[in-house]
Formats: sequence, C-alpha cells, structure tokens
Amino acid sequence: MKRKIDFISIDEIVSRVKDHPMMTDFDKEKAIRYMLEFTRKVDMHDLYVDVYADVLIIDYRGLIPCNIVAIEQVKDEKTGLCMRAMLGSFNEHGEEREPSFKVKGSVIFCSMREGIVKIAGKGLPVDDDGFPMVPEDDLYLKTLESYIKENMFTVLFDLGKIAKNVLDNAKQDYCFNVAQLSSRLSIPDINEMESIVRGNRMVVDDDEFSRGFSKLGNKEYRKHF
Repeated sequence: MKRKIDFISIDEIVSRVKDHPMMTDFDKEKAIRYMLEFTRKVDMHDLYVDVYADVLIIDYRGLIPCNIVAIEQVKDEKTGLCMRAMLGSFNEHGEEREPSFKVKGSVIFCSMREGIVKIAGKGLPVDDDGFPMVPEDDLYLKTLESYIKENMFTVLFDLGKIAKNVLDNAKQDYCFNVAQLSSRLSIPDINEMESIVRGNRMVVDDDEFSRGFSKLGNKEYRKHF
C-alpha cells in the first residue's frame, strides 16, 4: 500500500538534534544543509512532491524555478507537444525541426526562440517563510537525525572531543536506519506493479513519448480473427 506522506516544519529535526547535550548549538541553517545533502545522497525521489511551472522563453532560454530539483517532462504550451532532450553540443541556440530542450544549471535552453514551456518535475515543498519542509515520517526523521549525528560526531572525533566507539555507534545507527528507509521507498505497491507489467507491450508504440506516456499503463488487448 502506498503511504501518504505529509510534511512538517524543519524545526522538528532541529529540536530532535538539539536534544543531544553536545549539539545544543545546532540551528536551522545546518539542518537545511544536511537535509538537502542527505536527500540527494540517498536519492529518495518518492519524498519529492510533484511540481509544475510555466517558464517564459526569451531568446531560446528561460529560468527554472529554484524549488524544482528534477525535471521529468517539458511541453510546448502552444503545440501541446512534449519536448525531447537535445543530444547535440551546438544546437542550444538554434531552432530544430522537433521541439527539444537542454538544461544547464538553473537555465533551460529550448529550440524555439520565444514562447512558454510547461515543466513537470519533482521538488521540495516549502513553508510560508520559504524554508524546505521535512516528511512527517518517523523512520525518515530518525534516519536524517542519525545522518546528522554521524557527520557532526566525525567533526567532534577529529577535535578529540568524543571517543572512537561513540563515533562507531553513530555510523552503525545511520547504516541500519538508511537501509530500512531505502528498502521501504524502493518497493513499488500493487498499483505501480500493475502499470509496470502493462508497460511491457507486445506491439511497440513509438508515439507514446509525444503523448507524455499518458497511455503507457493501459491494458493491451489481443484480437482473434
């Protein structure tokens, strides 16, 4: 069964870490840095939320919103066609026969000079103050807390403030928690499995990309004559 994930303020992880007597100076800035680092390192795409944005293209380029961390598809608003990724090295400033795009940092380059592209991707939810939020999930919070402790205990060990067995315990605790979390997030539920199975088709449809894979999970029927 797919778990419903709610998000809460990052102050929750700050409070958890500060409970340790050697980390009372832990603050929100450090929490954000460690959370973003941890999420990218473990590659937990299921923890991202769906993000959609309309990007204005001027002179073949546009600025990608900062909360988008992964782009899944790009569509030309005018034609409704999904755009493919550019493979060439010299075509990011010239028009092509097919709509295409390339991403470099926070900029998206398109094959059209002007227009609007619709971006569908994954991103992090933010609170009213613009701070990233964390999943309200006990295992995730426990794993992130152990990741922070492992990193901070490494610094304390280098400074000679804690014994090696304390650092080893922190490393072991993180390894155990992250293995549990990764395993749970990587297992598809029965609904996803059904779509995956249906994606293995007898007749290959080479037009599926242009439709945004909207019919990829539909059941295939075989007619007998």
